[in-house]
Amino acid sequence: MGNHVNITPRFGMVYNKVLFEDADSDEFWNIAPGITLSYAINNRVSVNGNYTYLHDIDLDQGKGVHTFGPGARIALTERLGLDVGAAFAATGQAFRSAFAGISWHF
Repeated sequence: MGNHVNITPRFGMVYNKVLFEDADSDEFWNIAPGITLSYAINNRVSVNGNYTYLHDIDLDQGKGVHTFGPGARIALTERLGLDVGAAFAATGQAFRSAFAGISWHF
């Protein structure tokens, strides 16, 4: 990570499993194209903002959801990083999720 701004297009797939207290669980897959704008504070830490459009692969299901959120990446090694962040729905700015994960850089 250098001291500069990066714009990174992304595409992914998301698996969701919703567990209800008094009912059966529900599972679904989403496609998740998006974009991330990040700023490297130094060679170990960067902060970012992201936008993602989540849409259920089974097109008969509900509508897509626009999400946005803040995040950060901390370099663990030259090739591995720890990513943390949160996601909010664009409509009503409702909290959707928090995440943490390991990323590989090439």
